[in-house]
Amino acid sequence: MPIANNAEYSQPTMPVETLTKNESESQTPDLAKHFPKCFNLNSPRPLKIGIHFDIRAELEAQGYSFRKIRQAVTYYCQRPAYMKTLVVGAERIDHRGEPAGTITEKEVEIAKAQIKVLWKKYKARKAARAALNGEKKTRPQKSVKKALLEDAPLTEENIVSGRLELTVKFSEIPDPLPVTGGVKIGLPTQDALVVATLSSKSWKKITKAQGEWSEWRAVLTGQLGTKAVANDQALLVLENPGLQVFESRPR
Repeated sequence: MPIANNAEYSQPTMPVETLTKNESESQTPDLAKHFPKCFNLNSPRPLKIGIHFDIRAELEAQGYSFRKIRQAVTYYCQRPAYMKTLVVGAERIDHRGEPAGTITEKEVEIAKAQIKVLWKKYKARKAARAALNGEKKTRPQKSVKKALLEDAPLTEENIVSGRLELTVKFSEIPDPLPVTGGVKIGLPTQDALVVATLSSKSWKKITKAQGEWSEWRAVLTGQLGTKAVANDQALLVLENPGLQVFESRPR
């Protein structure tokens, strides 16, 4: 993709080629190509905080959406090679490769916490993929009669029909797995990894919230489906999920 003419880039003068609306929604900018003095996959350096705002105007002029720009920067900054550069006193650079502050001890602690979260998400996605590929081990289920005797002193007269529903809340956009009619996502909770299949319409609600709101909260509700175990982690399938997304505003 050609870039806009800029004297600070050691690249030839080329005309700006803009993308259509559909293309901008589906393509992610190659940051290393557009800003070679700043983004380098092989030898990354700490970036200026909020750098996506600095590169926004130039990339939007070429047709990229701000949502895709933020996704590209987030992906770059979540790579292990980049995380290793975040040490106390290291110099940050802006999109022109110029100094833009140094890393503080507090920022290093935040980065360490983020690494733990990313590792947890990686393990959850790995378990979800294993379950979706059929690598699951079903737990033996107790008979109704045995459950009544062991878990609660009830008789059949004490029981009426009901429906169990689960509610899962989350505020980060997961990495979706495309399937027929929508996408599958995994949501790690304190008890199990919840797997749900969302329609394309529901998934658009999440991507829209990610692109338009700085903070948001999603509530996913559905019926308890298959229970399984994959890679020593409990899995729950949420059937017939319903989704609501809300903007989170500071009080």
